[in-house]
Amino acid sequence: MKHRIVPIGKLVIWMLLASISGNQIYAQDLSFEVNAPNSVRVGQQFKLVYTFNENASITQPDFGDFVYLGGPSRGQSSYTSIVNGKVTSENNFTFTYYLQAPGEKGSYTIPGAKATFKKKTYTSDAVSIEVVEGVQSAPRTVNSPSQPEGSSTDELFLELELDKRVVYKNEPVTARLVLYSTPNLQLSDLEYSSTPEFPGFFKEELDQPEGISSQNTKVGNKVYTVYTLQEVVLFPQKSGDIYIDPIQIRVSALQRVSDPFWGYNYQRVPVSRTSKKTKLTVKELPENPSASSSGGVGSFTLKSSLDPREIKVNDAVTYKLELTGKGNIKFINDINGKFPEAFEIIGPHREVSLNRDKKSGKLAFEYTAIAREPGIYNIEPFAFTYFDTQEKKFRTLRTDAYSVRVLEGDGTGEIIASSVSEAGVSIKKMGKDISYIEMESRLKPKDSFYFGRLWFYQTYLGSALLFLLVLVIRREQIRRSADAVRNRKRKAGRVVSKRLRKARKLLKNNNIEAYYNELERALWGYLADKMNMQISDLSVENVKAKMNRHEVEESLSEDFMEIIQHCQFARYSPGGMEAEMEGLFEKARILINKLDQKL
Repeated sequence: MKHRIVPIGKLVIWMLLASISGNQIYAQDLSFEVNAPNSVRVGQQFKLVYTFNENASITQPDFGDFVYLGGPSRGQSSYTSIVNGKVTSENNFTFTYYLQAPGEKGSYTIPGAKATFKKKTYTSDAVSIEVVEGVQSAPRTVNSPSQPEGSSTDELFLELELDKRVVYKNEPVTARLVLYSTPNLQLSDLEYSSTPEFPGFFKEELDQPEGISSQNTKVGNKVYTVYTLQEVVLFPQKSGDIYIDPIQIRVSALQRVSDPFWGYNYQRVPVSRTSKKTKLTVKELPENPSASSSGGVGSFTLKSSLDPREIKVNDAVTYKLELTGKGNIKFINDINGKFPEAFEIIGPHREVSLNRDKKSGKLAFEYTAIAREPGIYNIEPFAFTYFDTQEKKFRTLRTDAYSVRVLEGDGTGEIIASSVSEAGVSIKKMGKDISYIEMESRLKPKDSFYFGRLWFYQTYLGSALLFLLVLVIRREQIRRSADAVRNRKRKAGRVVSKRLRKARKLLKNNNIEAYYNELERALWGYLADKMNMQISDLSVENVKAKMNRHEVEESLSEDFMEIIQHCQFARYSPGGMEAEMEGLFEKARILINKLDQKL
């Protein structure tokens, strides 16, 4: 009998194909497990990991009292083994959530997560975690990765940098919130844990380029990548030592971790950093020797113009002032001077044009002076007094003096007098001695008059009723417009509905980042309108305090914070499943309906 010899290479290929076919036949069901610590300390951060044998989609579970920090971070691993000619292949898909333990001890349970695979829904086991003080038990999984490297404060730190440390009152200061990072540390998912507050200052935010700007710099013997997170110009409104509270941020860092199987791997880990308390010394302005002050602090130049120099009675001249320089130019008072009594003054019209740094630019004033009497008139110089921060003293700038020649009018134009008669009606002179006299009369028979007939009384009564109706409606409109708070609350529902419709449209178009952004704007804007808050005052702490004053249930407040955090993390790490985004939208809609009944 002849035996056919099969080449070894073909045999191996057949074995691999057979193993793949076997996997396709038997790996039809989804199995997954959950890994988390048995116990954690109060406020401790930890990971909750779901592992699948197939590439399924997961719906984020309800974390309850645990603080959601970020995730899920997705990972995939696979291995193939050949034992006694049998080929085994296995795939693992992981979803990692980053959580923080609540502030009180106790036993807490995280419900099972739901996963979808081939149109079937699977549910994992619930996770019970004990929250203790000062004691941390071993994690539930054996051979867990070691703690991430590269998160020390010398490799990542936050600073609030001021271009000046000692200034005068109202002198502008530029403040930059910068994050220093070693070049090999990759960062993403920036979020403010505490909203930057600057009490005691007027604040002007500088326009930032799209995306976060960065540059490399050397500090000591180390090179850092410096990220400019925020840049503002501050105008101190009180003297003395002013302290700016620390600012806290949270980012995700891509760091290397040791793994018992692969040796080393990379994963994203949330890292918090806080700036130091910053001190600014503000000096009081010295005594002003001048009787008047514009409130200006900085360095300025002043010029003026007058056009035309010769006019007729009831014509106007335009007097312009242009103040340029660097300082608190936006907050300078109007520059006023004295015009001759024969002129009627309109203005000034004020226009501010600032440069990108918000502390230099141009301030323009325009006066309109109407001549009422003929003659030659002098316009005295205007004076502008300010505190010069370079010379550290008050200076006064003066414009040129001007002369205006006013001629008699030609008598053909209409003259509008500036005075008012005793009856409260403006006096109008036509420039003629005798008005036009009508030479022909148009008389009608007595019975042809409309007055005294039935239609006259009906029209009169109808007009009176219509006038009263219009008066009542108008007063109600004025009352509603005057009550800005009530008007804003009344429109909150329509505004949020419009934004939710826009968010749903973005979701259908699969514009994920814009969808999360619009959903977050809808929630923030709704609360701002309902609770009469300025957009600049919106922060997690302020909203929680406002909700408490309105006696809103704590569960609604927590639902709001959870949706906001989800939107913020999703914008920086998109990739959520459509079912998850649709569920978040529905949750936001239900939350707004509940809040509408409370606020």
